[in-house]
Amino acid sequence: MLSFVSEGLEDVSCSREKSKLGWGVPVADDEKQVVYVWFEALINYLSALDYAGNGERFKKYWPADVHCIGKDITRFHLLLWPAMLLSLGLPLPKTVFVHGYITSGGKKMSKSLGNVVDPFELVKRYGSARASTELSRMPSPQVGTDAVRYFLLREISPTEDGDFTQQKFEERYNGDLANGIGNLLSRALTLAEKKWDGVVPQIDINKTGRALLFPNKPKNVGNYDFRRGLFTIDQGCYDFFKNFEFNRILSYFNLIVQRCDTYIEDYKLYKLNDLFGKQGENLYDILEGIRHFAVRVIPFLPQTADKIFEQLGLDPEKEKKKPLEEAKKWGGLKQGTKIKKGAPLFPRLE
Repeated sequence: MLSFVSEGLEDVSCSREKSKLGWGVPVADDEKQVVYVWFEALINYLSALDYAGNGERFKKYWPADVHCIGKDITRFHLLLWPAMLLSLGLPLPKTVFVHGYITSGGKKMSKSLGNVVDPFELVKRYGSARASTELSRMPSPQVGTDAVRYFLLREISPTEDGDFTQQKFEERYNGDLANGIGNLLSRALTLAEKKWDGVVPQIDINKTGRALLFPNKPKNVGNYDFRRGLFTIDQGCYDFFKNFEFNRILSYFNLIVQRCDTYIEDYKLYKLNDLFGKQGENLYDILEGIRHFAVRVIPFLPQTADKIFEQLGLDPEKEKKKPLEEAKKWGGLKQGTKIKKGAPLFPRLE
């Protein structure tokens, strides 16, 4: 756009001759003219907010914090639209986020090629019960929605073209969702049921989430400091959020899941006997780590976050209403909370 501007700009007429364009919104005081289609279209950003009546929606939502557009219409949104706003004396959107295209099997989606992917059909397919020979034990439509949402956000760069195939989708689904957070939640809640009668261990929360130091700890077992780890992840994601790098954000959030899985293996929590004398603290670290994962993925996987909260014995609505800084504090899962283990979040695709 800067290169285009540097070549010099000319005035743009907001109407076209009706004789050359037989359709369009008529110009009020000139029956031979119709409103230029992009001028007509762009003004809807304001008219939808009741700009003419200086309505409450206009006062609340303008200027937009982020204007999200496709890369094929940048010239109209980055040149014509700002000119229109400036002529009205209105502030410009604070940020314009330009996204790429989604291809199908490496090709542009086209009805003639028969490679168009219908997102609604995709959600339905991965959110309804299927025969065991195809997709076994698939859960509710909400899970299908989150699975598709996850693939698009995690697999595809926000500012570049990205490709969809069934194979890529199912590999990402199994790798990150079924084998990731889905498997972790199931393992952790099973441990709580077997060892702690289905409740969060009664331990001193102030002594959890930090590197555990005790005499009989094997040398090959790491000193896990969840509190510091979560802080580091959040710091790393700060710039990603500013740059709309959702794929990198989700890859960072998945580090929480990976750390919890490694923690379970290192401390052998799957053994019912307490090998190191810290199993209560160990299990709490895992359960609270899962809660922190849920807090962070609310904007990305809202139904999944709700289901995690529910299975941890928490009220999803109350959790989502908490200020972010409060929700991110360590210790939000209280000892003695009764867990409610349910169906797998993301049953594995076979």
